Amino acid sequence: MNTQGDRVCEFIETFCELGGSFLGMPFKLMPFQKDIIQGIYATDEDGRRIIRTACIGTPRKNGKTTLIAALCVYGLIADTADAAPEVVVAAGDRNQARLVHDSIKRMIRASPELSSVCEVLRNEIRCTRNGGVARVVSADSGLALGSNPSLAVIDEYLVHADDSLYQALTLGSAARNQPLTIVISTAGWDQESPLGQLYRYGRKVESGEVADSAFYFRWFGPKENEEIDISDPKVWERCNPAWEFLNKEEFESAFKRTPSAQFQRFRLNQWSTAADHWLPTGAFEALASDRRLQPGERVVLSFDGAVLGDSTALVATTVDEPRHVELVRCWEKPTDQHDQGWRTPVHEVKQAIYDAFDQFTVVELAADPW
Repeated sequence: MNTQGDRVCEFIETFCELGGSFLGMPFKLMPFQKDIIQGIYATDEDGRRIIRTACIGTPRKNGKTTLIAALCVYGLIADTADAAPEVVVAAGDRNQARLVHDSIKRMIRASPELSSVCEVLRNEIRCTRNGGVARVVSADSGLALGSNPSLAVIDEYLVHADDSLYQALTLGSAARNQPLTIVISTAGWDQESPLGQLYRYGRKVESGEVADSAFYFRWFGPKENEEIDISDPKVWERCNPAWEFLNKEEFESAFKRTPSAQFQRFRLNQWSTAADHWLPTGAFEALASDRRLQPGERVVLSFDGAVLGDSTALVATTVDEPRHVELVRCWEKPTDQHDQGWRTPVHEVKQAIYDAFDQFTVVELAADPW
């Protein structure tokens, strides 16, 4: 594969330094980071970049912000694809945008060579050797309109409420010679969200269902629809490409204190079915049994009713140990029912409640007060 990746990697490892706990250490790219760079900067036979949009998914704590900053520094100073580069980093909010901006500034200030060709200002960085500029914007600022980025990096796309910022940046780069947009994020829970739609498109490109040579997709974590044991350290290691540098004790502590859906998304980069779960994933399903309520058992009946689109349910829970929960009846609009006049059959619901009182020893009928 032809690629400018070697040049990008050499620049980062020569001029950029790490931050955080590794402050001041040379940026030695990890193998997975090199693979990402090689893929993003693939070229055709004429040496022109092929990729226009890249979607990268990694769990948190895998060096995402540092990699973003280094790519922005390269795009501002050393990328030859455009004579006067404009680098725009877009984050979901001002705080995240500031984190990325501070990382870029730190890398430039730490290097005599980089700082000699850059002017670091409060809200932007200018490169004196090519007239380039780098700045950050946030989804809540509205400052992306009018941008003409040669490189646009969208960080943590999962927190973007809509795709307006993404569209403003990608459409604004149409006049550029070889524009590049990099979306990098952690998994979310709503696949109808802007990130979810881009993720699903990436999976189709990955599988060959969609042919799009200008789209690069790399997602670290479980495979599509893969069932995993989120408590297994071997799964943690497999899903985190920077595992050897992570604090294992902190990871174990995070598993114990973090709700399962959030751990699944943020630490393993797997899409969850909801923003959060009131029980660990699979815990309720694992309690299924063949036990059925017997006549006369003491129960509490729980009722939730609806007239139109929602479902109506009557559930019985035993009072005595061992606890048992059982669905008595459920009413919902048939999936093939297109008649807008469908209504919950109230007479059936009432009769089911009467029958339950006759069949069991009902201690209480609990219902939504509304």
